[in-house]
Order: sequence, then C-alpha cells, then structure tokens
Amino acid sequence: MRFSVDGHTLTVVEADGTAVEPVDVAAVSVAVAQRYSVLLRTNASAGAYWMRAALDQDAFTYDNPGVQTEVRGVLRYGVADDVLPDVALLDNPLSLPDGAPGDLDTDDLVPVGGGPAPDATLCVSYFGIVRTEC
Repeated sequence: MRFSVDGHTLTVVEADGTAVEPVDVAAVSVAVAQRYSVLLRTNASAGAYWMRAALDQDAFTYDNPGVQTEVRGVLRYGVADDVLPDVALLDNPLSLPDGAPGDLDTDDLVPVGGGPAPDATLCVSYFGIVRTEC
C-alpha cells in the first residue's frame, strides 16, 4: 500500500520498531508486516484533503475488476466538519510544490544512534560452538 495525504509532506521517524533520522517524503509504501511512524504537519492552507492508501497492483498477475484499489479518508483543519475535498482531485491528487520530496526510498533511512555497517570481512565466532562465519 502507498500511503499519502494530498498536498502534505510526511516525516518518517520510525521503521519497523527502530527510530530513524527524520526523512521527509511525499508518500510511504508499506509492504505486508511493515510498520512506519510518520509525522504529518498540518501547515498547508486550511481545508479538507484526501488521505490515500493505494494498492500496488503490480503485485498481481491478473486484472481483478472487482477490487477496490484505493481507500480514502478525509483530513480537515480550519474548516467545518462537513467540508469535503474537491471531488475533481479523486483521480488527480493535489501535488506538492516544486522541490518537495519524493516517495520514501528505504536507502535513506538511518537508525538513530546507529553506526556504519560492519566491514564485509568481519568474522564472527560463536563461543562454546566450534563454528566461525566469515
């Protein structure tokens, strides 16, 4: 599923239970059993915005005309509780301004307080077991 909020940037702060350095993104793709924590700043103009969770259809080897490929919710602030986003945006999401971040690239995630990955030549010995892995 690809999660986004029209016209808003998400800040990823946690991935699968590990705190990460904050990364601004336009959307987060979440696979089965994955978890992300994001911050959403309501700093756009007051209004109503579509929240979207879109199914990645590339995962299917066939077309299923009965499947609902996108689930939507409404985020409102600074407006009445019955205001809806522009229905013209249903098929054309409200985009972010030029220079805004793209979708999450997991290569950009850095654990908080984490160091560099071990050298590829690192050998591990298991004490009490006659076994060494290199």
